Amino acid sequence: MATVSLTEPPNGTGDVRATRWRERGPRSWPALAGIAASRLRGAVGLARDPEGFLERQRARLGGNFWLWLPGVDPTLLTGIPEEVRQIYQQPVHAFDAPRGQPLEPVFGQHSIVLNSGETHRRSRGLVLPAFRRDRMELFGDLMQEITLEALRRLEPGTICRTHHLAQVITLHIIIRAIFGVTEPAAATAMESAVIRFLQAYTPILMLMPMFRHSIPSLGQWTRFLKAREELDRLLDIQIEAKRAKAVPEIDILSQLIHARDEEGRQLDNSELRDELRTMLIAGHDTTASTMAWALYFIHHRAEISQSLSDEIAPLGAIPTPQQLNQLTYLDAVCQEALRLHPPIQLSVRQVKEAMSLGGWTIQPGENVAVSLRLLHTAPEVWQDGVEFRPERFLGRTYAPWEYAPFGGGGRRCVGAAFGAFELRVVLGTLLAAARFESCGAPPPLARLRGIIVVPHNGVPLRFLGTTVA
Repeated sequence: MATVSLTEPPNGTGDVRATRWRERGPRSWPALAGIAASRLRGAVGLARDPEGFLERQRARLGGNFWLWLPGVDPTLLTGIPEEVRQIYQQPVHAFDAPRGQPLEPVFGQHSIVLNSGETHRRSRGLVLPAFRRDRMELFGDLMQEITLEALRRLEPGTICRTHHLAQVITLHIIIRAIFGVTEPAAATAMESAVIRFLQAYTPILMLMPMFRHSIPSLGQWTRFLKAREELDRLLDIQIEAKRAKAVPEIDILSQLIHARDEEGRQLDNSELRDELRTMLIAGHDTTASTMAWALYFIHHRAEISQSLSDEIAPLGAIPTPQQLNQLTYLDAVCQEALRLHPPIQLSVRQVKEAMSLGGWTIQPGENVAVSLRLLHTAPEVWQDGVEFRPERFLGRTYAPWEYAPFGGGGRRCVGAAFGAFELRVVLGTLLAAARFESCGAPPPLARLRGIIVVPHNGVPLRFLGTTVA
């Protein structure tokens, strides 16, 4: 029997029923091996070159195509704005969270990303108020303080991997602003536990569900479970300390602990742990990756660097977070970095009732996914879409089905306002307080680490020193 194509039904007719042939058809070893091999090729292609893989598929198959990955149901992927509009305008109850999520062991079963229906509605209602846009400015001074602390630890004249620098900054912001850890020893212990936890979930555990057992993983799964257990232990300590306080503090955890739904119920410890781990993944390397991409383009395009300098310099040595948040060209650079290299590549939903999209019929239990990279380079919206041009965002806004770095519809990221504000404040502070220059490294390539697209070389720049004491 012939092997099965990764992105096209085996009969080539466009009949989606054929996709389920792969699951229900003959169970000969050659057929099973072909299915497994095609899924593995897709996983490897995404991991090695996520943006290039998707663009090659679009060039070969058009704006939408079927994608199969290990442990994930058949998924119709699209980057066509009108089809994205159709998906995002569906009521939230039209979809469930997809099965076989590669980060379910990390997020946990209570995560807002993974739950559906009434559970998702309740979780979102409890979490969203903590991330209201008008609350974000409360964290501005803290974000700036952490950024300046990180700069003081750098040695002038050395090569700085700016992605790592951004990771350090965003992790400290999460630990202090979201987890609410302020005591230095506790913050250090939490930082170490977080790093072990993130490193323990290896690509093989994410992409190959069959390895999420102790024996086939050769110890990787056991190490991950121990790292998760240690992080959860520290989170429980922090949760109980916050519960003991009658008045909520500024941090996100305190807000979540004191939140109540319409029936007066609160999130229990297991729900809180899962939400905190979700925020850790969603708010750590996503923002750090975008910041690193932005720093690359700023320091390799003289006109961008000059425009930013002209905008920031009149504000003094260190502009306030509120001033940075109002800068139009800085915001355009941040938005363009999110457009060209969205840190999360796919926004996936499971269909509950048969749905027609772009000439296909997606059956219940199958998935639809928005490819943010393909959406953000769709030729009908973005001229020369693979070019970095911040001026696209000067004096113009885009529809949510044209530009959606934080997803869209009823599952748009609840931390979008926090992430966007953090990006402007931290990047603006770095540009105002420090000087970097190119060190002649080759251009970074997009690579998949976990579910996050990152620059493969960490964007090395030479650190020339700070402009403030």
